[in-house]
Amino acid sequence: MNIPRSPHIRRLFAHAFAWSAALLVASCASSPQNPDSAKADAILKQTCQALSSAKALSFSGSRSASPSLTRTGTDRGTSTMAGVLVRPNRFKGSVTDSGGQRQFFYDGTNLDIYDATARTHARLKAPATFDALFQMLDEQYGFDLPAGDFLLAHSYAELTEDHPVGKVMGVETIAGVRCQHLEFSEKDARWELWVDPNSLPRRFRHTFIKLPGQPVLTVEINKWDLNPKVDVQSFTFHTPKGTEETSLVPQ
Repeated sequence: MNIPRSPHIRRLFAHAFAWSAALLVASCASSPQNPDSAKADAILKQTCQALSSAKALSFSGSRSASPSLTRTGTDRGTSTMAGVLVRPNRFKGSVTDSGGQRQFFYDGTNLDIYDATARTHARLKAPATFDALFQMLDEQYGFDLPAGDFLLAHSYAELTEDHPVGKVMGVETIAGVRCQHLEFSEKDARWELWVDPNSLPRRFRHTFIKLPGQPVLTVEINKWDLNPKVDVQSFTFHTPKGTEETSLVPQ
């Protein structure tokens, strides 16, 4: 994928080695003069608090993108993703698409990225917390981890830094679950977010209003677990035999 990285969009996507992963993210900030915007902001804040207060969590979901947002520019991009986070410094995840599967392992010391299809591996010396790792990857390498923004300890502050204006669109059913449908507007962006009764995001849709044809990216999270069973040892990567070592190049 070759997606513009505006100040607010910069953490939407993961891409390295010419592959990409979906990142679930949405934002809204309250306006005292606009009760509807304040309500949308309150729902977003509650969503961020529900996730940031969890000591551990897991998720799984999928992504689809308009052809112009994909690597080929012709096929509709689809992928599945999953991840497990243990605060403050354990994460593992995977992204699977037509190009194969990429896996991520962070154990508080290293970040290992393994392409299970190409059997290649890259290792980065990592900072001591997930939030610091997230910032390092974004600033130095230009990519992200699946669902990264919503996993941050201070996700609400990060997601509202550009002061978007939101409104409540109503209630819709997503995979059998009734969700609040919110829409957010900024100067160069339009976002939609669907939040379930447990204050968890179920669907995110971004329309790239500044790109030709206004292409769309949609992310769905079909499962959240805020109390998963976790094996701490599983966050450390053990290189399979026959793996080719590679490296990530800073942007």
